[in-house]
Amino acid sequence: MAEILNTFYHNYQYKGKMERALVHKNSEWHETFQCIFTSKDSILFQQRNVALHDYPGLIDVTVGGHIKCDEKMSDGIREIKEEMGLDISFERLQFLCTLPESLEGLFTDKEFIHIYTVEITDDEISAIAFQDDEVQSLYQINKDEFSKFSKGQIETINGVSLDNQTSRFFTQSDFLPYSSAYFTCVSALIERNL
Repeated sequence: MAEILNTFYHNYQYKGKMERALVHKNSEWHETFQCIFTSKDSILFQQRNVALHDYPGLIDVTVGGHIKCDEKMSDGIREIKEEMGLDISFERLQFLCTLPESLEGLFTDKEFIHIYTVEITDDEISAIAFQDDEVQSLYQINKDEFSKFSKGQIETINGVSLDNQTSRFFTQSDFLPYSSAYFTCVSALIERNL
């Protein structure tokens, strides 16, 4: 059965409902949920599976997904279970902001992104088990380094794989094509709220 999403005008006024494939094909504004895992002085980022149709192999926030037309934003926690295998209550999440973002790729992806963070424990990190085929790997990136990277003060950033503890350097082109405003805003809000 096809996913049905709510669609919106650019000013975030409700427009209607539409199948997800058509939402993307028609570049309709829709809602997404993101949760950024933090742990001590690090932020966790996922590398998307290279076999995915949308943004294969690129680096993204820890967890993200679409909000279906019959869901509330709190239902977004299903994405945490689906992608990471963790049961985390919505009450633990800290709301950062809602950002309108238009990503250019195979299609124009217009999202009202509802962004949350959650501080996770070492035990939760150890318990992460990818539940679907969307996530290939997780990387820990130092919060201060991410802040500098987001502000354009440094051009590369080091990530350490949770799988095998190997280091890898990333540039802006390794990440989903978010705007610089997205990175700056998210980084500033994480700094302020932690």
